[in-house]
Amino acid sequence: MAVTHGVGHSRVLEKRRFEDYKSLKQHYQNSNIEEVIISGTTTTDGALAEICFCDNVIDYAGAECQAYIRTEQDDVAIQGEKYVYLQYQDDTGEVKAWVTADLNDTNTTTEVAIGSTDFYRARQMYSEVVSSANDAIILCDADWGGADDTYAEIRDGESKFSLERFFTQPDSTHRSYLAYIKLHVPEMDHDGATSGHIFSVTYTPKPLNGGEAQVAAAITEEFYFSRELVFEPCYELDGGTEVIFKVGDVDSAGVIHLEAVLVEVLL
Repeated sequence: MAVTHGVGHSRVLEKRRFEDYKSLKQHYQNSNIEEVIISGTTTTDGALAEICFCDNVIDYAGAECQAYIRTEQDDVAIQGEKYVYLQYQDDTGEVKAWVTADLNDTNTTTEVAIGSTDFYRARQMYSEVVSSANDAIILCDADWGGADDTYAEIRDGESKFSLERFFTQPDSTHRSYLAYIKLHVPEMDHDGATSGHIFSVTYTPKPLNGGEAQVAAAITEEFYFSRELVFEPCYELDGGTEVIFKVGDVDSAGVIHLEAVLVEVLL
């Protein structure tokens, strides 16, 4: 009997301390912890692609830089001089204090500097006014119209940025765990078609202390699922590294809701 060749991967879990998200939180119940949550809906289009909750695709900064705010189109009447609040991380993962800046009062498409020159990843961003229709608030480089470098975005009709990647804090201050992932596909008509979906997560585990110097390296795990996938890895992650989520489909495009939790424990 012959079989059709496929693809697969194996995992050997060493020194995994926690069975699930609940046991992880119970262990640290007396510690100062924060839970960073990604939650949103995206539509697949065949091959694996990174999740996107924005109108513009996020272009992640390759090095620390100065970030700016502006709107897609001029909207002085509604958004002129309105404040935008940003919490960001530098390239080590250190979370910086909240910074503010107000949109230009003569033309809101003018880039206004926010924070200092050590911006690397947006963690939280919101505006004091809801973004106008077809006029998102953009966090970008000094010339968004030239290169369209979008570092974060408050979508049309919203007032808060939606996180799409995790970026872990430094090992010297925090322990970070990829605690929980859930993907759900809405119920579909029973037309006999296959409704398989693909999910991948890329992360960098904290090296084990095996008596030898070890270098952290990114790992990608890939899963196939139909209606729902719940994954509670509780992996401890290396500091200053990203967690990237991608989704795709086997046969036809579909809407996927994703929720993921990063647990950060203050040392």
